Amino acid sequence: MTGLAREREVAVAAAERAARAIMEIYESGFAVDYKDDAQDDPVTHADRTGNAIVVDALRAAFPDDVIVAEESAVPAGFGRSERCWFVDPLDGTKEFVARNGEFCVMVGLAIAGRAALGVVVAPAQDGGYVLIGEPGVVSERRDRRGSSRVTVSTTSTPADARLLVSRSRTPPKIGELVTRLGVTSARPCGSVGVKIAELALDHADVYVHVPAGPGKGGPKLWDLCAPEAILVAAGGRFTDIHGASIQYQSGQVAHDLGIVATNGLLHSAVLDALADL
Repeated sequence: MTGLAREREVAVAAAERAARAIMEIYESGFAVDYKDDAQDDPVTHADRTGNAIVVDALRAAFPDDVIVAEESAVPAGFGRSERCWFVDPLDGTKEFVARNGEFCVMVGLAIAGRAALGVVVAPAQDGGYVLIGEPGVVSERRDRRGSSRVTVSTTSTPADARLLVSRSRTPPKIGELVTRLGVTSARPCGSVGVKIAELALDHADVYVHVPAGPGKGGPKLWDLCAPEAILVAAGGRFTDIHGASIQYQSGQVAHDLGIVATNGLLHSAVLDALADL
């Protein structure tokens, strides 16, 4: 094994343990709390349990690394870290609550501000699977059948693209984007991690998150790091809506510049279509 071999295996083992604990809660029943007055940001015992499992494992294995996890306090000055783990212990809590299976555990490692490693465990999707991505080194799916390499699609015509849209938030600009690209296939899907997994597994070609504006909700860095590493490792591209790389040393957990995730071949066309929306 090469590259970040130890980091990969520690992250996979921790994410799988968290996923097993989350599924026990999923199958046995749970209460739902909310982080906001509008009750749009749910949190459950599964989120907190998964968070503790992953954070404890990473801290034990890599005591000098910084960890930014959704259900933990954000460390001061994390943006100055050379190595920083980003953990979303239950991406897609709304889907978890709705019991539609579109949720996952995400563990990502950024080195020098760039996504270097990603692990996504989707225990209730397609029989359950683990995706592992280290750009230039590993792009792998593990499931009960074994291990296989994953690669994005070769779709190059925008009108043929299979677009994924948010199940809970689809702004009007997405409709305008669909019209501009001539897309005829737009499928709702929950969880950023599950959406990007669909791209990496060649089940979709494009996902776009159009920002609502600073402080108006949207993804956090723990939503992005693992998915970016996985998609890039599989041959895709993952940028903001201006085509710039995501910066994990920004010092800000919130990401207000949107997401464009594609198979790579469609990226320029999507960016052009977004240019003046």
